[in-house]
Amino acid sequence: MPMNFAINYFAVLVSAIGFMIVGTLWYGPLFGKQWRSLIGVTPEKMKNTPNGAMVRPMIFVFIVALVTSFVIAVLLKSLLITTPLVALELAFVVWLGFIATTLLNRVLFEQSSMKLYFINISQSLVAFLFSSLILVLWPW
Repeated sequence: MPMNFAINYFAVLVSAIGFMIVGTLWYGPLFGKQWRSLIGVTPEKMKNTPNGAMVRPMIFVFIVALVTSFVIAVLLKSLLITTPLVALELAFVVWLGFIATTLLNRVLFEQSSMKLYFINISQSLVAFLFSSLILVLWPW
């Protein structure tokens, strides 16, 4: 399917940075302590982690944020969405249909923590909503 519209790649970049900011807040001051406890990361384990150990995962997280932001931008443009409310509705539907459900299957079969599931999916929801707002409000 050819894309007969332009994507503002700078807006996609800003959106990806927004994803990173949401994640930093979510897994830091907002829910970091509870999240680390649920994944088994103790303060002692954190002290023994080499300084550069988080560089590679953060690079990949940023790439994922770029791809996700790009896909949201394509959906907004493809569906001719130009208003914040409809953009938020799209973000919610995409999140519900692809993130919340897919991760729930994993939690159920792996018998993982539901608390961890809710921390993770709520972060994704906020990031999707934030990204869709950035992308729909950014001047194209």
